[in-house]
Amino acid sequence: MFPLDFPLNILKRRAHAGDVVHDPFCGRGTTNYAARLLGLSSLGVDSSPKPRKPGSPGRIT
Repeated sequence: MFPLDFPLNILKRRAHAGDVVHDPFCGRGTTNYAARLLGLSSLGVDSSPKPRKPGSPGRIT
C-alpha cells in the first residue's frame, strides 16, 4: 500500500466536482478511499476476489 497522501495530492490538483475516479488496479483501494475523502465518486477494479482495507469492505461508492 502506498501512502494516502500520494493519491490525495494528485486528486486535489486534477479532479473536479462530479468527476469519477477510475482505478483499474485498485489493490487495497487507497486511491478510491482518497477519492471518497474528497467527495468524489470512484470505481476500482482488481483481480483479487477478496476486498481489503482501507478502501471498503466490499463496495466502493
